[in-house]
Amino acid sequence: MDNLKTGEVICKRRKELGLTQNQLAGSLNISFQAVSKWENNSAYPDIEMLPKLAAVLHTTVDALLGYESAVTDYDKCYNTEEYYWGLMPNRICYDIMKILPPVRPYRVLDIGCGEGKDAVFLQNADMR
Repeated sequence: MDNLKTGEVICKRRKELGLTQNQLAGSLNISFQAVSKWENNSAYPDIEMLPKLAAVLHTTVDALLGYESAVTDYDKCYNTEEYYWGLMPNRICYDIMKILPPVRPYRVLDIGCGEGKDAVFLQNADMR
């Protein structure tokens, strides 16, 4: 864990959130000395503490440990605020189902038409 610089990540996030070591320690029910030791890399948080620490610092356990996942081109394209992953189907999908109605009720993810804003995912739908 020495190469991960977990203490630097904790210190940086704490300061970004405007928290003192005392405040962070209080929210975790530990001593401020423990937080100080983490930030100085002389000790590390207990593994069971990591999820709570990540939540308090509004980050992930992966980020606390210095792990950055590889971002694919697909992720870059579709992981944006304006890209909607929901139930807003394209009208063409409904038109196709009118022409070729289902022969049985659909289950979740049985039908997919397009991506993002054009995605259609139906549950127990009978479009006849």
